[in-house]
Amino acid sequence: MRKILFFLLLIPMLSSAQLLTPFEKSNGVATATLIECLSYYQELKNQFPDFIKIEDPALSANNLQYHNAGQIKLIQITNFNAHGEKIKIFINNNIHPGEPDGVDACMMLARDYLSKTEFKRQLDEVELYIIPIYNTGGTLRRGCCSRANQYGPDAYGFRGNALNLDLNRDFIKCDAMETEVLENYFHKIKPHLFIDTHVSDGADYQYIMTLIASQHNKYQNQAMEQFQQNIFLPMLYGSMQSQTEEICPYVNLDHETPDSGITGFMETARYSSGYTSMFNCYSFTAETHMLKPFNKRVRATHTLLKSMIGLAVEHKLELFNSLNDADKIRSEQNSVALKWQLDTSRFENLLFKGYHPYYDLSKTTGQQQLYYDRNRPTKKNIKFFDTYQIAKSVTYPKAYVMPYDWYVKLNLERYNLKIIITHDTIIKVKEYTNVNYTVKKTPYEGNVGVLFNGCDVITTSQKLDGNWVLIKLSDNMRFKRFLAEALEPESPEGFFAWGKMNSFLQQKEGFSDYVWDKRAESILANDSSLNLRFEAQKKDPAFNADKDKQLNFIYQNSRYFEPSYLKYPIFRIEN
Repeated sequence: MRKILFFLLLIPMLSSAQLLTPFEKSNGVATATLIECLSYYQELKNQFPDFIKIEDPALSANNLQYHNAGQIKLIQITNFNAHGEKIKIFINNNIHPGEPDGVDACMMLARDYLSKTEFKRQLDEVELYIIPIYNTGGTLRRGCCSRANQYGPDAYGFRGNALNLDLNRDFIKCDAMETEVLENYFHKIKPHLFIDTHVSDGADYQYIMTLIASQHNKYQNQAMEQFQQNIFLPMLYGSMQSQTEEICPYVNLDHETPDSGITGFMETARYSSGYTSMFNCYSFTAETHMLKPFNKRVRATHTLLKSMIGLAVEHKLELFNSLNDADKIRSEQNSVALKWQLDTSRFENLLFKGYHPYYDLSKTTGQQQLYYDRNRPTKKNIKFFDTYQIAKSVTYPKAYVMPYDWYVKLNLERYNLKIIITHDTIIKVKEYTNVNYTVKKTPYEGNVGVLFNGCDVITTSQKLDGNWVLIKLSDNMRFKRFLAEALEPESPEGFFAWGKMNSFLQQKEGFSDYVWDKRAESILANDSSLNLRFEAQKKDPAFNADKDKQLNFIYQNSRYFEPSYLKYPIFRIEN
């Protein structure tokens, strides 16, 4: 009997030992590999089957099982037997695999919420969703040295995915299969809070952890702004300080050192938190500091995540009320901001703990070089500029309409929008034509982008011949803001700006000059208005000396010229 009792007592001890993460087993110098990480969550599922589920990605691509994106697992941790509406918190890790702090922090976090009473109790109120490792392709490109400025871990992954894309620049354009997987998860869950874990570079300072809270003006929603700025963030900063993990806003510099002030980071829709916040989701980016030891960075991330979850539970009613109000505000909004500018006249004083900056002659380059003296910590008030003003906005249309082929080309099918297929009809639309643009000189994140320089805006009757897609915003309220930011041609984060619509910029037909010359002569003879404009153009010596320009002028102003050239292929229905 004593042997049986001893054996029964030994089981929890063995289980506890088995639940140590690779990070803990290495005394805080190693981050888990992809296999170690996923195996660890499977072990948690084996031990706590009633509180954890592991979901595989769902994509229509037949080769998903061979793609790295097939390993993007979604971990759900909650009390599945508890009833009532729960707070949905979504944590994403390893979008940049050289910044793995969140991977190891979340492994410990998951264990704590499954095995420790004080945390497990919160699972009655919380659905916790974790992507253990997002950029699986970059995680497999493991090495020691790609993060030249970073202290630890001993080995880690590479920033780019297998296609060398930075996945934290891919959200609105969605070029990578990984991005589509995450967005599918996100829209299925519809979380209330989204947190992305990172490691920052830049200036040196005393804080282990800094935080990007989604820029509050950019929410364009007073309900969310007030809850985040007046309730959640003050409580979070206080909670972290009480646990000796003092944090400060992300150190985003317009100048060389923090002494001149820092600015709130405007995370646009290319970034994970900029994308998720478009859907009335509180979005945050945790940024530990590259020069702090790896074990301290992981512990700080662990503390931050626990604090955020605990505060969300504590303020559950206020959180839900703010988001309910936010949805109502969104439904009533008539316009959306596309561009923002920092208001340098407004700032708050921030007590900042840094290090003394100084310049000295570099022995490497022989030039003056900025350094930070860690033997001279500083504590001073600096300016924190965190107010942005709308630089450009557009009114929402009643609907967008486009050829079905463009709907597919832009991969809008993945959102399961409510659409109307229409064809062989005529409808009154506002269109953008004679689009003026500049193609950027170098590619960026797999695309050659385009600068929108202006266009003519006209109201006309558009013939919908073939199959067309009509997207009413009232039927797709969740995607209202996303559709405007993605589809408006002057949106700096839109599909046009990313170079995903360049085909309409190319002229498809032309002429042979020996044929066109005689026809152009006839056109001018029968169109006095065009003839006057042509003669006026010839007063320009360069035009008058160039027969090709002259013939092309007549061609572009004739009925033979293709009407689709430089006409933006997505139209607005105003009423």
